[in-house]
Amino acid sequence: MTRKQNAAWKWSLSILSILLLSACSTDASSDEVVEVNDTPVAVAHVSYGTLAHETRMTGRTQAANDLHIIPKMAGELEEVYVSEGDSVSEGDLLARVDDYDASLNVRQEEAQVRMAQQALERAEIGRQQAEQNVRQSESSLEQAERAVEQAEAGFEDQKEAAEWNLDNAEMNWEEAKDNLERTKELYEQGFVYEQQSESAELSESQARMAFEEAEQMIDQADRDVMVDDAKTSLEQAESSLEQAEISVEEAASGVEDARIGVEQAEMALEMARKQLEDTEIRAPADGEITNIMMNAGEMVSNQEPLVQLISANQMEVELHVSAQQATLLDNSDEVDVRFQGLEETVTGTVSYTSSTIDDTGMFPAKITLDEQPEDVRSGVVATVSVDENLTEESLLIPSDALVEAGNETFVYLVEDDSAVRTNIDVERVDTVFSAVSGDVSEGDAVIVTGQTLVEDGGPVDIVREEDFSETD
Repeated sequence: MTRKQNAAWKWSLSILSILLLSACSTDASSDEVVEVNDTPVAVAHVSYGTLAHETRMTGRTQAANDLHIIPKMAGELEEVYVSEGDSVSEGDLLARVDDYDASLNVRQEEAQVRMAQQALERAEIGRQQAEQNVRQSESSLEQAERAVEQAEAGFEDQKEAAEWNLDNAEMNWEEAKDNLERTKELYEQGFVYEQQSESAELSESQARMAFEEAEQMIDQADRDVMVDDAKTSLEQAESSLEQAEISVEEAASGVEDARIGVEQAEMALEMARKQLEDTEIRAPADGEITNIMMNAGEMVSNQEPLVQLISANQMEVELHVSAQQATLLDNSDEVDVRFQGLEETVTGTVSYTSSTIDDTGMFPAKITLDEQPEDVRSGVVATVSVDENLTEESLLIPSDALVEAGNETFVYLVEDDSAVRTNIDVERVDTVFSAVSGDVSEGDAVIVTGQTLVEDGGPVDIVREEDFSETD
């Protein structure tokens, strides 16, 4: 019984006592006029709001994480550094597996990385040399192109000179032939000496030979070897440039292959180092060691747990609730949690509600605590409180004000110091308040104590106004 309900009960007894005393003090003579006294009552005011109900469920705390730590590397257990009951922090070294093979593998992979890096350096040098060859071939090509231009320009000059020499030689030969014919005629006629005739023949012969030499020079100019050589050199330079460019592409491909080789070697080294690191068995979270399954010198595998650890990072409350209570626990909802023997209240979050019953016929549920109280350990009794809105935005009156007669439910309002019976419809009943509808309004004074002692229209005296804005 709440403090306000207790007070209402005391007021009912007081009012009943006043009425009995008034009856006893009345004279037995029927001739005297009986004075009707006002009935003392207590009232409260009709309010408007949400009718809420608090549901409480009981459970026990437990570690949210019961960890079974399994070695990542199989091998001989070299050493165990903790004992059962020890408190450890995240990252603490718990045990170590023999690391000889893992350490050797790391050294081998480090050597592979160095070799791959050297191969990359050589490939880079090869690419640089190939690029230098391209630049040299481009320079040679430019020189060959200029040589062709120069040879072709020289060929034109030489050809022009040869043609001029040929014209002069031909003209001289024609003159020599004409002179020879005239000299012969004069010799036959006896006008010149034999020596002069022979001289004319010699001059003609020399002119003819000069003409033939000029013709040969023309032929040589048409088949100029210098131009052909220059063009051959140009073709060679072009071919050399193409080969140099192909070499650059091959060298670039070699550099990329070498870089991939370095990356693969580094990845293998990283994996080897991770395997070496995995020979150390460390605590994944803060907590307490509850069980060590093996001893130093025994063989461990990566399939079976070595250490059991109860995590201290987070606690949860395990509940077994009824079907009705389970409907109030929606995942991610926040609830209030209190602990036996402690005044502290913490906030928890619904993390799990089973959709099926367990062997006890109840629904398992879990509440994860948002913070870890210092004095709370596993196994402590906890009470989870969930507020349920029974109605939204309704007229609310104290449940003590309800009066039932037959099939009717009504209340007494106080209007002009008189009790006014008012029929209502009860939407929802709770321990302290009820949600109603009918001919009542927010702020109306409703009788909560003495309502069974009044009648419709009877005078009343308000001796107390109850404040139900807060409940204990």
